[in-house]
Amino acid sequence: MRRNFWRSGWVIFCLLLTNLCLAQFKDKSETAEEKGGVTLGESQTIFWECGFTIRAPAGGCLGVVATVPVPVDWNEQRVRVVGENHSPYAKVKFQNLPGGMRLMVVNIPMLPAGEMAEVTTKFEVTAMALEKPADTSKFVKADPKTFKPMMRLYLKPSEYIESDNREIRKLAREIGADAKTAWEEVEQVYDWIQEHIKFQNGKRKGALQTLKDGVGDSRELTALFAAICQAKKIPVRTVWFPEHCYSEFYLEDETGQGHWFPCQLAGDREFGERKQPNVILLKGDRFASMTKKGKFYRFLPLEVKTKGESRPTFSEVRRVVQE
Repeated sequence: MRRNFWRSGWVIFCLLLTNLCLAQFKDKSETAEEKGGVTLGESQTIFWECGFTIRAPAGGCLGVVATVPVPVDWNEQRVRVVGENHSPYAKVKFQNLPGGMRLMVVNIPMLPAGEMAEVTTKFEVTAMALEKPADTSKFVKADPKTFKPMMRLYLKPSEYIESDNREIRKLAREIGADAKTAWEEVEQVYDWIQEHIKFQNGKRKGALQTLKDGVGDSRELTALFAAICQAKKIPVRTVWFPEHCYSEFYLEDETGQGHWFPCQLAGDREFGERKQPNVILLKGDRFASMTKKGKFYRFLPLEVKTKGESRPTFSEVRRVVQE
C-alpha cells in the first residue's frame, strides 16, 4: 500500500512538473508570437460592422447559404463581438479556417417573397501599429524544405502573382544580387518597385502586366512585390483591410524563429513597419471559394448560394461605425 502511495505521489509530481514546463514553454512561445519580430506600437480602437442584406425575388427563395470574411485576432490586432443585428430568418455561426481566416456563415432556410433580411455583426477591433526592428542584420531567409503546407502557399504562383514567369524570375535574380543581408535583399525589391512602378488606380491585372505597364494600384504593386520575392524563395502574403492593402514578407531570426514584417507599396514609405493601425480582414492571396468548387480568389468576397432557380439580390455591408 505504501508503495502504491509513493508511486501515486511520483506520478502527480511528474504531471505537475510537466505542466509547469509546458506553461513556461507556452509563455515563451506567446511572447515570441506577440513581438512577431517587430515591436507593437500605439493602438487604436475601431468599431467595425460587416455582413450583408438580402432580398428574395417574387417567388421567394430556399436554402440560402452565405459566407462573409470577418476580422480575427492577429499579433497586431485583437477582436471581440460587441453587437449583432441578425434577421430572425437567419441562423449564424462563425467558422475558423486554415491560415488565420474566419468566416461568418449564414443559413436562411426560407426567405418569403419580397422579404429582406439583414445579417450584420459589430466588432470591437483593437489595432496596433508595428515598429521596425532595431537590428535587421540578424534575419535570414528560411529554408523552404522546412515549411509546413500552409507556409508553402506563400511561395506558390497564382493567377495574379506569376512568380514562375521567366521575366519575373530574371528580375528576381538581378535585384538584390549585391545585398549583404536578407533584409537588404527584400528592401532592394521594395525600392526597385518604388522607383520603377508608378502608382495609378486601375483595373485588376496581376504582377506580370503591372511590370509591363509600369503602373499599378495597391493590389498590383503588392502582387508584383510578392511575385519577385517568391521567385527568390521568400514567402510573401497580402494584408487586406478596407479600401487598401499592404504586403508582409517572412524571414527567420538567428534562433530559427520565423517572423512576418509589413511593408506598404502604395503611399508613404513604410518598410518593416506599419504606422497606421487598420482593421485587418484577411491575410493571403489565394482563397478557395466556399460555394464554387475549384474557384479561387485573391480576396475572398461575400458569397451567396441558394437552392433552385430563384436568385435573390444582395449587397455586402462593410463599414466603420460608432461605439
